[in-house]
Amino acid sequence: MGRGTKMLRVYLDQNKWIDLARASLGKNEAARDVLDVAKEAAKLGIASFPLSAIHYMETWNARSAKRRRDLASTMLKLTRPGPSIGPDTMADPPVVLPMELDVALQRRFGRPLTVRRCAVFGEGVGHAFGRPAVRYEASSDLPLSRVQRSSVEYRASRLLEAESLAGPRVDLPVPGVDMEAYRKPSQAYVEGEKRQVELFKEIRATREQRARYLAAGSLIDILQPLNDALFRAGIKWDELTSLSADEMTDFLRDIPTRHVGYELHCLQHENPELPRGLGDLLDVAALRVAVVYCDAVVTERFWARLIRRAGLDKEYGTTVLSDVRDLMPLLLAAR
Repeated sequence: MGRGTKMLRVYLDQNKWIDLARASLGKNEAARDVLDVAKEAAKLGIASFPLSAIHYMETWNARSAKRRRDLASTMLKLTRPGPSIGPDTMADPPVVLPMELDVALQRRFGRPLTVRRCAVFGEGVGHAFGRPAVRYEASSDLPLSRVQRSSVEYRASRLLEAESLAGPRVDLPVPGVDMEAYRKPSQAYVEGEKRQVELFKEIRATREQRARYLAAGSLIDILQPLNDALFRAGIKWDELTSLSADEMTDFLRDIPTRHVGYELHCLQHENPELPRGLGDLLDVAALRVAVVYCDAVVTERFWARLIRRAGLDKEYGTTVLSDVRDLMPLLLAAR
């Protein structure tokens, strides 16, 4: 919530942040006006532009230190306009999932009696990755007054948060920074998708068969947290597995972030010739949360089109755009 009013939550994918960073450097005048209005809206507490864990990873993936730091500077101007230590951030899908599972189980089985809660929006890199906050604590040996200690810790913590986003001050590769480890999940995803496409071709899967197969895969992906949620609710596996295939798919749709990923996945498989990119896994991971919990999402045309085709924008009351300049009416209306 903003200062006495509902805050407009706007998710920008990495390419849209790059558009704004270029505008900040005078290289994209078309987006300059929306950048200025967005800064003012953030400063007034009218709008928030939360960063996800994906933003941190993709920013670090840029080899040019200057490019990373220019981008991080623009991000911080919008996500940390006031005295906050860390930028506005959005929780990762695994952090949100337990709450959503409890709600879905309660809706279908009347249990658990209490639902685990999750702060979808918070502050700093720790919140984005579901970890403790990154904060500096001055040594008790330093000869500082209470006021001085507080000031040193505040400034150092802000610097740590900024550096966590901007990454190394030198061009990559950097000794000790394994960028291949960052790429491995995306590479495995692309390879798995190729095998999936070939399997569907081989068995000549119908649209309904593909949908059921992908629904089953989505539920298998969350087997451990689902098992934990069932145990906590006192629900036996037999109660869940007694559901029909259609009922299991409906249960999946009751889990909002999984629902978004599932619908986008189904639409991707309608076209077997559609190329899979290394960025797809990260894009969908962030969109799962953004589409459900943000007021507006500005993403690539491809994803915006699929989100609208699946009716996810209407389902979750989210404005979906593909051009950052189209944010202007929303920001002006919020102001």
